[in-house]
Amino acid sequence: MSRRLPVLAIVLLAVGLAVWPLFPAAAAQPPKGEVLANTETPVLINADELTHDRELGIVTARGRVEVAYGDRVLLADTVSYNTKQDTVTASGNINLVEPDGNVVFADYFEVTGDLKRGFARQVYLLLADRSRLAAASATRIAGQRHELRKAVYSPCHPCETDPEAAPLWQIKAMRVIHDEALHEIEYRDAWLELSGVPVLYTPYLSHPDPSVKRRSGFLAPTWSSSKALGPSVSQPYFWAISPSADLTVTPMLTSNERAVLSAEYREKFREGEATLKSSVTQDSTDTFRGHVLGRVKADLTDVWRTDLQVERASDDTYMRRYRFGNDPWLTTRGTIEGFHRRSYASAQAFSFQEQRITTDKSSSPIVFPLLDYNYVGDTTKRGGYLSLDANAMAFERDHGSDNRRLSLRSAWTLPYTAPEGDIYKLTASLRGDGYHAGNVPQDGVSTYSGVTGRVHPEVALEWRYPFVRQGEKVRDVLEPVAAVILSPNGGNPAKIPNTDSRDFEFDDTNLFSGNRFTGLDRVESGQRVNYGLNWMTYGIHALKTNVMFGQSYRQHKDSVFGSGSGLEDNFSDYVGRTNIHAGDYTSLLYRFRLNKGTLSPRRNEVAMQVGPKTLRLTTSYIMVKQKNTEGSEYGDRQELATEVSSEMTRYWSASVGTRHDLNPHGGPLAIGGRVTYEDECFIFSADVRQDYTKDRDVESGTSLMFHVVLKTIGQVQSGL
Repeated sequence: MSRRLPVLAIVLLAVGLAVWPLFPAAAAQPPKGEVLANTETPVLINADELTHDRELGIVTARGRVEVAYGDRVLLADTVSYNTKQDTVTASGNINLVEPDGNVVFADYFEVTGDLKRGFARQVYLLLADRSRLAAASATRIAGQRHELRKAVYSPCHPCETDPEAAPLWQIKAMRVIHDEALHEIEYRDAWLELSGVPVLYTPYLSHPDPSVKRRSGFLAPTWSSSKALGPSVSQPYFWAISPSADLTVTPMLTSNERAVLSAEYREKFREGEATLKSSVTQDSTDTFRGHVLGRVKADLTDVWRTDLQVERASDDTYMRRYRFGNDPWLTTRGTIEGFHRRSYASAQAFSFQEQRITTDKSSSPIVFPLLDYNYVGDTTKRGGYLSLDANAMAFERDHGSDNRRLSLRSAWTLPYTAPEGDIYKLTASLRGDGYHAGNVPQDGVSTYSGVTGRVHPEVALEWRYPFVRQGEKVRDVLEPVAAVILSPNGGNPAKIPNTDSRDFEFDDTNLFSGNRFTGLDRVESGQRVNYGLNWMTYGIHALKTNVMFGQSYRQHKDSVFGSGSGLEDNFSDYVGRTNIHAGDYTSLLYRFRLNKGTLSPRRNEVAMQVGPKTLRLTTSYIMVKQKNTEGSEYGDRQELATEVSSEMTRYWSASVGTRHDLNPHGGPLAIGGRVTYEDECFIFSADVRQDYTKDRDVESGTSLMFHVVLKTIGQVQSGL
């Protein structure tokens, strides 16, 4: 309502602007449809009759009057202008069509030529978004104050079977006052009705009009409840510091703990933006707890930009306990990066704060600096090009190995498409890495500290040959792929630490990669061949299928790949995927890694969606066996998530889902559901969730959240 009621005042003003300048120029009766040349804006008048009473000083247009003034069109039975009193009146089936799509209906209006005073009776406004506003009368006072009496507003559409029935919700007020000078709207004796039943009353309410984009004031409170905090209430206060900066301060009162004070600061400037979120409390054990999340992004020049981020908490359960976040770790980092033609450069620094109980906090690293430079040269006449990649890093931590690294890789790449259609790509590269390492474990007994390095040359040739068959209803693409890679054996001496290549997984996405490690501390060495087959089909009814299957062969075993990695032997495990889309009703993604000898699964990943929106099943399943893999922080994992959703009617939808740990000592992780009603003017949703996981003072439990939205007005949410 706060964004809609002032439209009536604007429309009344527009009516005066559209009508009163016309008649002083109409002393002589112009022909029907004549454009008045001496007005600033061209005006077109159509009427059955146009008269001018010189003695009384009244110009009158009667009978299907149509006045087009700029982008506005006024329709009425009668429009007259009193030159002596300087007033304009209109009566009978008044319609005013605004340029923005709003339409005003009224029985009668009167406005002075200077637009300082005006009156309208039985006013009805249809807004461009089909919202509706009606009032028994509207008055304009002193050129800047509008008063509506017995006003009603609702964005809800009338019932198709019973248009006279009360809308789902509407707001009524005995008086609505809009002060243009103060940009303020006041309501006197206002109440909210749901299906015609009053549910909320206020004798007085005020807020800024739509011309005010931001203004300080209280926002809607939020109620919630959790097992750890008990019932709680939050009351935000918004402070508009400047046109480009604001601060929201939110005190939260809880029944099981002491008060929490949180704040969010936002600012946008010409070349960037900044945000800062923080909170602080003293809990029931007299311990001060809190957090801070801040970020600043800025464009320094047309080439360089920076991104600074700070994330810190007093302890590793605070944010989850007080519902400020659920990240497994917090990251503080700074970045400066530049883009210029065919090159990229960046300088970064990282610090981490672990939030998991399973991780040794002393092993969290500080990375400073991390420097990268990448360059791709222009192509030659034959299509070849040079590339250069450089990296420098310093890695420190309290417990574990340290690492200072300088890495440089240059490569020459030549793509080629043969006349028969087969595609080749030849790449020759040379990489050198220098390290100053500290406390690197050696055979589980001693450690090494000192200078070490490696030189790693590599030549790779990739070949693929797509075959296409065009059928009557289906097109098939069959593409064999092979890559031969040659490099020396033993590219990973024990003296080189592994700090950025621990997250390793052999699957269909990296089968044809020259180096399957995610970082630079480990390289894939030796002579090897990667081979596989892609099959794609495109059919009617939006049917799309993609099947991929492949394997890798290595001439000499590489000890860098631990048992269970899938690459520990000469022949690797089999990897592949099947991806099927059948219109909007069925989709299936199956990714796998099979033991090369027994064909037993070492990794299975399934994501499936079946059914129309009226009843849809969504399922995801993952099974990973990764024990004994170098750098692995997790054991075997097997998890199933299932959701059933339904758009039951045009307005009602519901869903229920569950997530289970299928390991022998697992069990349910979470179960939840949601019911939602949404139409053109109202949203209601109820969410219930049972969480079975807990971590120290973050306990499991049941939560219930309600969310109510009155579109164009605001929203309220509360929980248990």
